[in-house]
Amino acid sequence: MYKEISSRGKECDFIIVGDGRYMEKLKEEVKEAGAENCFFFPGRKPAEEIPSILGDCDAAFISFADNELFNKTIPAKLQSYMACGMPILAAAGGETKRIVEEAAAGLCAPVGDVTGLADCLIELMDSDLEKMGENSYKYAEANYKKSKLMDEIEEIV
Repeated sequence: MYKEISSRGKECDFIIVGDGRYMEKLKEEVKEAGAENCFFFPGRKPAEEIPSILGDCDAAFISFADNELFNKTIPAKLQSYMACGMPILAAAGGETKRIVEEAAAGLCAPVGDVTGLADCLIELMDSDLEKMGENSYKYAEANYKKSKLMDEIEEIV
């Protein structure tokens, strides 16, 4: 994706937090693309540090494997990003895509569509990120706030 973006005259930095099983492969691909200056890998961080890291970012990224289960669930990471008021860039479908679009909180590309993801990133860079962040936060408050969820459970029971 780096080549897709840089070939269009755009640049951005990526902070990749964590140490997933494909981290070494990702680091190799970043090096092969000549993009080492645009990617930062601080490693695994405690959950309480994530909001501070997100606060230094313009948007948050979420992606999944192409799996029917992921299309039917709402990932906790999405809810956390929204609660922090982050604009969202996603490589996802299903519920994640529906929520991001319904909230007007960011942009989604289909899983595995590198060109589509690069298009979304470039569009996101030219968007009103402040408004997307506000929309993200408002959606989280309206839909995921603990007191609201508890009231809904109480109504059902």
